[in-house]
Amino acid sequence: METRRLRDIETLPAWASDDARNVWELARSGGSPGVDAEAGALAYLDHPEFAVLADHAGALPPRFTVEGVNPRFHVLTHQVVEAQLLNNDPPEARTTLAHLLGLGIDRHAAIHLMMEGLIKDIRTALQHELPSGYVPFLKRMALARVGTGAGAAAAATDAAKVGRNDTCPCGSGKKYKKCCGTDGPVPFIDLRRAGMLLGEPYYAGEDAAKLPPGHPLVTLDNLAAVAHALEAAGALPVAAAAYRRLASCAEAQGEEYLADALEDQMEFALNHAPYAADGITAAHRLLEMSVASSDQETLKLNLAELHEAAGHPGEAEAAYQELLAGIAHSPWVHLSWARWLAKHGRNEAAREAYQTVIDKKGMGEPHALDQARAELGKLI
Repeated sequence: METRRLRDIETLPAWASDDARNVWELARSGGSPGVDAEAGALAYLDHPEFAVLADHAGALPPRFTVEGVNPRFHVLTHQVVEAQLLNNDPPEARTTLAHLLGLGIDRHAAIHLMMEGLIKDIRTALQHELPSGYVPFLKRMALARVGTGAGAAAAATDAAKVGRNDTCPCGSGKKYKKCCGTDGPVPFIDLRRAGMLLGEPYYAGEDAAKLPPGHPLVTLDNLAAVAHALEAAGALPVAAAAYRRLASCAEAQGEEYLADALEDQMEFALNHAPYAADGITAAHRLLEMSVASSDQETLKLNLAELHEAAGHPGEAEAAYQELLAGIAHSPWVHLSWARWLAKHGRNEAAREAYQTVIDKKGMGEPHALDQARAELGKLI
């Protein structure tokens, strides 16, 4: 379908941004939200990884990017294409989208291809406060439609390699250097650029390059990249919201993906005490899953440290005692327990915990042995 309308969408996913939901409700009730508002909502519905940013726009750092991608600029460009399709202005937009869909390209991927044709003009307009004309865009749309049938993809990709004195493949009859060549390269016609994977493909794996941009596993990878970028930028409240959304979206894909998302959320909470409650919830959910005994020990240790960070010393001590009552436990359990005892003024018990690690020669962990000696020395 070349043109989507909000009124035709029966339900929205739970992660939809508040603004998109409000516009959708207006459209479904028979109201007219306006082209720009509807196009913006459609763009965000195609980008679950950026919906959390829309809900916290005022808390984002200036010039925030994710792996070199400016989310706001990306969604703005997507919105422009959706608006062109809604208005049928220029009509070449619908024609081009229909052609790309006819090649079997995913709609979201096709939109990305068309967006590449706009990015240069939009950047110029924004940076230099100049109007953005349709002529370069229309040329790029013509190049995108070069060829028909199965050979169209190859023809479109090869169009970018045309010689300067060759006939321009857009069909104008002019030489390339006098036509589309004056606008610089047209990378959007390279079909390999249709997707948009941010960061490493931890969820999508080796098949990432083959998946369309709206694929659930690509969304998970992009959500994780957004959350990590927010954390690195110091936008911790928004990062926490992104990690929650990552877990929510991962749950719909199965336990394997949910476990990875919960581990990300727990790690974030371990590094940022104000969000310890999120980490406690994640740790409990992971413990309820079928995980190896070695992983369970790590989870219980994380749970003890998270309870302490959340201001629950009683729960933290109980978690440590449960760990120490087990048959096998690592030196890191003793070290963490010793630190907890020292923090709460129970120095004699802390010395005993450190000494246990030293007497057992770090339990096979030289680094743990060095830490126990150093920390015991400071305690004495």
